[in-house]
Amino acid sequence: MNDPAAPTRLAPARDDSWIATSCALCYASCSILAHRVDGVVVKVEGNPASAVGKGRLCGKGVSGIASHYDPNRLTVPLKRTNPKKGLNEDPRWKRISWDEALEEIAAQLRRVRAEDPRKLVMQRTTTVVASLAPMQTFAAAFGTNNTSAAGGGLHCGNAAHQISGMTHASWSIVPDFAHCNYAIYFGCSKGHGAGHVANTNMRLAADARARGMKMVVVDPMCNFASAKATEWVPIRVGTDGALALALANVIVNELGVYDSAYLQSKTNAPYLIGPDKLAVRDAASGKPLVWDSAAKAVRAYTDARPADMVLAGDYEVNGVPCQPAFQKLKDHLRRFTPDWAEGITTVAAADMRRIAAEFAREARIGSTIVVDGVTLPYRPVAAIAFRGAQGHMNSLYNFFAIELLNELVGACDVVGGCLGFNPACHGFPETGRPRYVPKPGPDGLMVSGMWMTSHYPFPIGEPRLPRQVGLQDLFVLSMRSPFLDSDDQEEVWERFEFAYRPEVMINHGANSVMSVGNRDAVARSLAKYRFMVSFDVFLTETSAFADIVLPDCGYLQTLDSRSNFPFIFSHPAGMGEWSWPIRQPVLAPEGEQRRFQDVLLELADRLGLRADLNAAYNAWMNLAPEYR
Repeated sequence: MNDPAAPTRLAPARDDSWIATSCALCYASCSILAHRVDGVVVKVEGNPASAVGKGRLCGKGVSGIASHYDPNRLTVPLKRTNPKKGLNEDPRWKRISWDEALEEIAAQLRRVRAEDPRKLVMQRTTTVVASLAPMQTFAAAFGTNNTSAAGGGLHCGNAAHQISGMTHASWSIVPDFAHCNYAIYFGCSKGHGAGHVANTNMRLAADARARGMKMVVVDPMCNFASAKATEWVPIRVGTDGALALALANVIVNELGVYDSAYLQSKTNAPYLIGPDKLAVRDAASGKPLVWDSAAKAVRAYTDARPADMVLAGDYEVNGVPCQPAFQKLKDHLRRFTPDWAEGITTVAAADMRRIAAEFAREARIGSTIVVDGVTLPYRPVAAIAFRGAQGHMNSLYNFFAIELLNELVGACDVVGGCLGFNPACHGFPETGRPRYVPKPGPDGLMVSGMWMTSHYPFPIGEPRLPRQVGLQDLFVLSMRSPFLDSDDQEEVWERFEFAYRPEVMINHGANSVMSVGNRDAVARSLAKYRFMVSFDVFLTETSAFADIVLPDCGYLQTLDSRSNFPFIFSHPAGMGEWSWPIRQPVLAPEGEQRRFQDVLLELADRLGLRADLNAAYNAWMNLAPEYR
């Protein structure tokens, strides 16, 4: 029987919360909602309030709970006791305190900084895009230029990023799903699988197919995109460039269809080219020359109306024979006949001519469309590519040939055409501070407004000896170089006269043994490091080569105001929607886990680098003075 005089006991308040944050299981960094009940995450789903994913989430994303609660999660710092390193060597880990770990790491860093800071290599995973700024800025503050990435690694979009950067100021390209009527996919799955803006683009691509967009997929396999295609075109592996050149030849030389106005006003097609294959230049200004049909004379490209710049013919400038670049291109393309390409690609010549004719017809050259009251060029075709088409020999030229199809018909960054889907020319809405705006270089060619890697895709830098031990500075988009892990690295370093050798590595989450290439060569290169520390959520094949492993927090435990590099992987092209994804903790660290950003700050303090690190952050993020 209840005692009415007994004190009332209230039930404990129950934790039942939905927390908005962002995923980090791939670089798309989709916005998510995590459902936490009594301190346990029971569900992860997409956040419909965000432009990043719009409430959609892939199978990997919704399974993130399994990763977080995996019993193999690291929870304490570990130190190896077996000095021998190898693929089949047991490190014989022992538990140590954070203070022991940090003091040993700091001692090694003090040593190499006093000897030569470049002996430190900072290696990060590409999956956690938020690791880019902390790792790069620590390297800058320390004084090393040797940074590397593994994850996307060598199988990333080497040519795709460079050519997309040169022609679209973008990291990659997609069709304008809202308006495109005819898209050719060369070895890519944009909107039909993983990758940039994956979940948003899946809906856009599905809507485009339902609307009637014809989709021609060129791929050796009938895979994700091929299964959704209007037409699947099987092709011999690595021969996409030959097919694209044959299509371009049919369009230009057999059909005589190309967008003259676009080529004149938006490209260097009218620039006169001399026998040395270089632009003929004005003696006074140094600017490339064009033939002005109105003036019947050569003029600097800035002094003639685009409509008066000729695209074909033979001319002479100061006794030097020359032709417009487009004439050179037309003549060059003639050799790439469909019959020639059939023997290389296995695609029937008749199919090539049909596809080329369909692409040229659907481009509707000269047409316009009114969008939001503004009349704009309308070219509802796109030729796009990614890994499949450019993961081979002649990668750069394969992708260039594919992009040429868009340029010929004027379908580059116009309504219905091929869009740079994560444009560098993005501003921050309502701030009055436009950022990352492309600009013309001295020859009128576009210089992208920002870039993620060693240097801009254009203009090409002056030749010089490399300064990074991975030789990344010899290549536009080499975040990860095989030379850092190759068996002939010593020969390479001697040839390029490196006065030092890498001795210490700080690794964040990268499993280079599994993601770079020849795992045996990578293992041998890692074994040479005198000291290696790795931030990880699990022990991996790569952390097995570390001297100290530090337990990192997972994405559900992390605070990050910049959970994705702005606009690069999260936002669809041309949709006008914008948001800033933030990652905030849903759960506290377990055991002795610590966020790697906080650990880098503590290391900076132990080394006396905090002021330099702050300066590096200000420069890296290009912060306005009042926010530094």
